[in-house]
Amino acid sequence: MNRKPPQDRPLRVVHILTDSNIGGAGRQLLYLAGASDRSKFEFIFILPEGARTGPEFERLGAGVRYVRGLRKSFSPAAGRELLLLLKELRPDIVHTHASFTGRIAALRARVPVRIMTRHSSDPPPRILSRLPGRLLCSLHWRRTLTAAVATDAESALSLVSCGMPEKYISVIYNGAPEPRKVGAGESAALRAELGIPENAVVCGTFARLEPEKDIVTLLRAAALCMRTASNLYFIICGEGSLGAELRALSSRYGLDGRVIFCGFAADPAPYMAICSLLVSCSRAVETSSLSVIEGMSMGLVPVVTDVGGSPVLAEGCGVCVPPCDPPALYEAILGLLRDPVRRSALSEAARQRYLREFTAEAMASKTCALYSSLFRG
Repeated sequence: MNRKPPQDRPLRVVHILTDSNIGGAGRQLLYLAGASDRSKFEFIFILPEGARTGPEFERLGAGVRYVRGLRKSFSPAAGRELLLLLKELRPDIVHTHASFTGRIAALRARVPVRIMTRHSSDPPPRILSRLPGRLLCSLHWRRTLTAAVATDAESALSLVSCGMPEKYISVIYNGAPEPRKVGAGESAALRAELGIPENAVVCGTFARLEPEKDIVTLLRAAALCMRTASNLYFIICGEGSLGAELRALSSRYGLDGRVIFCGFAADPAPYMAICSLLVSCSRAVETSSLSVIEGMSMGLVPVVTDVGGSPVLAEGCGVCVPPCDPPALYEAILGLLRDPVRRSALSEAARQRYLREFTAEAMASKTCALYSSLFRG
C-alpha cells in the first residue's frame, strides 16, 4: 500500500492502552514519548478513564484522550466512542496495546497503518494455537493489522503460534532512560530510614506483588540466605493483591528487618542506588523487563529466572536460574555475595550492556523507524 507522507506536519501516532495503572506497557510508552523526535512524530494516547498514566503523558506535552469502559482488550461499550474519536483525530498510525476493540475501531476508521505490541510471552490458549482457532486468528491479524511489535523473541514466537505471519513481526526490546543521579547523602539517609547498615549488601526486587512475579520464591531463598549471610538485606518495591500475604509470610520466615517491603516507588532511583543485585524471579510472562533494564543502567547485577526475555538481558552480565527454585536462587545470590571481584566485573558489564542495547533512545529509534517505513512503504 502506497501512503503519501504528510508534508506539513509530523506523523500522527495514536496509542490505545487499556491499562489504567502505571504498568510495564504504560512506562514503556512514557519512555517512547520522551525519547522520540517530536518534530517528526506527534503522539496522542487514548486511555481508560482515570488512568494514572494520563498526567504523566500530559507532562511530556503529548495529547491525551480518555474513553469510558476501555479497561479490557474486548470492550464493546468503548467501541463506538473509540471509532468516533479516531475519525476525529484522523491518525496516520494507530498502535494498540492489549486492545482488540482498538484494532477493530482503527480498521473501521480506515487508519492507514495499524500496529499492535505483544508485551507478554505467555503462551496463547490452546484454542487459539490449534485449528480452526489458529486459522481464524491468522485471518483476524491479516485483516486488522499492518504490523506487530514483540518485546522479545519469546513473545514473537507466541504470536506466531496463534497465526501471526512472521513477516508482520518486528522484535524491539524495551529500553529505559537513565535514572536520575542519587547522591551519597540521599543513599545514606535511605539506608538509615530502612535500617540497613552502611556496609551491607542489598538485593532489590522491583515488581508488582502478584502471583506471576513469584515473590514467594524470593522469600524462601532469602530465608536460606539468612542462615549464613549476616551482611545481606533485601528490599521489595511494589504493591499488589498479594501484599498482605507476602508480608505475613516474610514474618513467618523470621525475615523482619532483613526483608523490607517498601511499597510502590514512584521514583525507584534512590532504592536502586543502595542495591548491588537486582533479583527478578518471575515464573511466567516476563519479556524484556523494564526493572531489570533500569537496574542495569545503574550497574546492578541482574539475577533472573529463565523465563521470557530475562536470560537475554542477563547474558554476560548476570546470573540466570530456573524459575520456582529457591535453592538455586539462594546459591546464585550467595555466590555473588561471596565474590565481590566477580560482582564488580558483572556490574560494569551490566552498565555497558545497557548503554549498547537498552537505552530509551535505542528503543525509540527502532520504533520510530518502523513507523516511518510502514507509512511510506
